[in-house]
Amino acid sequence: MLSKSELCYDTASKKEYLLVSRNSYSSSSIAGNTRKYHGLLVKNGYVLLSTVDEFVEGERISCSRYKNAIVDEGLEKMYAYIHPARFLYWVSGIVEKRIILEDGGVRIIYKAKPKKKFKLIPLIAMRNVHSVRKDFEDVSVSVFENGFTAHSNNLKLKLEVSCDDSVQIDRVDYTYYNVFYDRECKRGYECCENLYAPVKIEAYTDSIELLAYTERITKKFTQYHFTTPERVLELACDSFIVGDWIVAGYHWFNEPWGRDAFVSLPGLLLERGLFGRARRVFLYFVRRMKNGIIPNRVLGKPSYNSSDSSLWFIYALDRYMRKTNDTEFFYRLRAYIESILEEYPNSEVARLKGSMISVAPQTTWMDTRFTPRNGKAIEINALWINALAFADRYSITTTIDWRDALKEFKKIFWNGSYFNDLDGDNSLRPNQVIALAVLTSIPELKEDEELYKELYDMARKSCCVVEKELLTPYGLRTLSPSHPDYIGRYMGDVSYHNGCVWPWLTGFYFELKRNVGMEVSKSELIPVLSHIYDAGIGYISEIFDGDAPHEPNGCIAQAWSVAEVYRALKIADQTTKITKIPKSN
Repeated sequence: MLSKSELCYDTASKKEYLLVSRNSYSSSSIAGNTRKYHGLLVKNGYVLLSTVDEFVEGERISCSRYKNAIVDEGLEKMYAYIHPARFLYWVSGIVEKRIILEDGGVRIIYKAKPKKKFKLIPLIAMRNVHSVRKDFEDVSVSVFENGFTAHSNNLKLKLEVSCDDSVQIDRVDYTYYNVFYDRECKRGYECCENLYAPVKIEAYTDSIELLAYTERITKKFTQYHFTTPERVLELACDSFIVGDWIVAGYHWFNEPWGRDAFVSLPGLLLERGLFGRARRVFLYFVRRMKNGIIPNRVLGKPSYNSSDSSLWFIYALDRYMRKTNDTEFFYRLRAYIESILEEYPNSEVARLKGSMISVAPQTTWMDTRFTPRNGKAIEINALWINALAFADRYSITTTIDWRDALKEFKKIFWNGSYFNDLDGDNSLRPNQVIALAVLTSIPELKEDEELYKELYDMARKSCCVVEKELLTPYGLRTLSPSHPDYIGRYMGDVSYHNGCVWPWLTGFYFELKRNVGMEVSKSELIPVLSHIYDAGIGYISEIFDGDAPHEPNGCIAQAWSVAEVYRALKIADQTTKITKIPKSN
């Protein structure tokens, strides 16, 4: 809950809510729309209903920003925001607004004590989320007794008004000019547009509801009560599961990505026992596999430019099998696994050199031109060894023994203090944490006592260095501050993987600490769990600055951030139970 003292424009505009239902979302900041991606109803990638200009007793309670003005008097009337999407105002008595997203549309419900005069002006955009709009010549509107219908090209929006008292709906044909999106301006994108108001709605009442939809709503979206951070994360997990997809992030990564899907799948689905949904995600991607490569981006023309998507697929399937022992499903996928093991190491993105994998530039998760990472990358080869061990466990023949590959791995990457990020590059990066967490979790490793002990000692030393150089309250930096290329503030692609903190690495960091016998505590997660009330309320951001105070940036809700912090919580829970000292009799 945000109190009155937190509701100045600068603070409120940085706090965003997000409601998701299947292929629709509703999102804004507490101070109104600050992104072109914001809207009360966004469906299938189109902003339909942008916002509502709201007046109670002649006083504006809505907030917005224009090119040359900030209209924020609504914040003076607001005395609390309660997640999810419940706004409380004081205008000669209590006024409450609640936004409820449902399958097919959104409800905006206003209640007042005592009765008050409401004037509500819906503003429509009817455009793609990645664009802005200036004119509405192609929009046609028809007004009926309790609402209106708007058409623009192939887009349709219907809005109905429900009220126990009489309502007056007037056709107005207003244009709101130069609506300004501050966050897009800061990101360097087009940030100014016009919005269109087809009607004005007025009523003297204690309750009025607007229902905007493209298809008539038949199923109500459940309103949740938020209690513990763990419960908040569980509900956040659901927002990324859309049909057979795992959506990578909101707002602009609102599509399935192969890499993100299989990094996120263990936390989003397996830790919560949603094995049927996991199977659907596996099948969705393998049906789009080509020459042993799981696509990275899927919609439109699939892109096969990822050197790790196929390995993350096997990683996630391995975790699925450990939890379910679902051999029937394994045999459904066996041919695809064999295809990956045979074709992936001879592809355009990855080549087998000795027993190790060498990758093409800009094909790992660190994929900008500022971190090309071509050659033998550490987490790629750990995932490769894990894939070989998985194949061996299920009697899939490979030409390389995973134990021999692990011996080669240690020779190439270990530098005496920690593990290099690339063959011949001793940059201190967090990819070694991913690699070591994966390797030390291979069940058969402990059967080779000498191999296990050596890796265990190396991993423990490496973890201590990482903790000292890369750890922040919100996760691990992508580069040590002592490196000349380190950038402590987000500055776009140049800093994206050269200093920014990525909270999704937390799950692997906790897993590695547990595997090498270091203390794992929930208290370490307090800062990142507190963040769920900070930027994207109820979610975890994509990145943070490497330097204090570690401002959040990127997507306000990132699938693997939520998934891996949630998995870290589970690891901490399990470790506590394992290490708990029994009470004496």
